[in-house]
Amino acid sequence: MRSNWFHTALLLTNLGAASMLGFGCGGSRDASGDTPEAAFKDGERYFEEFRYHKAITSFQRVFEFGRVHEWADDAQFMLARSFYEDRQYLLSSNEFERFIGLYPSDDRAGDAAYYRAMSYYQMSPAFNLDASDTKRAVEHLRLYVAAHPDSEHRDDIGLKIDELQEKLAMKLMETARMYERSEQFRAAVLTFVRVLDEYPTSRPVDEALFSAMRSQVAYAEASILTRQAERYRKAVDLYDRLYQLFPNSDFLKPAETLYADLQQKLQAFGG
Repeated sequence: MRSNWFHTALLLTNLGAASMLGFGCGGSRDASGDTPEAAFKDGERYFEEFRYHKAITSFQRVFEFGRVHEWADDAQFMLARSFYEDRQYLLSSNEFERFIGLYPSDDRAGDAAYYRAMSYYQMSPAFNLDASDTKRAVEHLRLYVAAHPDSEHRDDIGLKIDELQEKLAMKLMETARMYERSEQFRAAVLTFVRVLDEYPTSRPVDEALFSAMRSQVAYAEASILTRQAERYRKAVDLYDRLYQLFPNSDFLKPAETLYADLQQKLQAFGG
């Protein structure tokens, strides 16, 4: 009798312990995202709390259940947003690109295109560094505006494109100056002129024209005698262009000094 009572008590104790363990494990699985919905909800909560590292982990966990369930598109968009808010712009650009490729007809595809362009904008470095990301940012910002002409971001994007083009113009100026310093005058002239041709509204365009004129004079002076007059005349053409386009430029006065010297040189060649 006593033995039966002991075995019954032991059985009840073990069942209670097992029940408690089962409850604990079930709670733990829910907290770590045992379903795509649970993982997504975890990610949403972390995102709202600005805990973007944890949000990224949770949204990535959604895809451990595949990419064909109902939470996949939401998770893809929010994963990209989390990378963007965490300032991991290379990863955010890739994940927004993935969203656009997977869900082109989704209502958020336009937002994804905007954030993809903004990711490249955020990656654009100082003008004296590699310009690849700056060029990509301009390209994607223009694509966004072309596809969404009535976007609320249109004016802001226009300002950002101007800012990026200013960087690209300064990058070209730096390259042209390098050519000029190394006495590659023909390359310097062509590169200075590109600033005006490619970025006509940027700040250094009048300086670029004056610098092109100065390099053209140096190019002519370094040329054989039979080519000098022709090349001096091209410097005069650059002066005329500067005078017509920027009559109030600070660079016009030194250009006039060069121009007067050019007239004397051309007179020596017979006009």
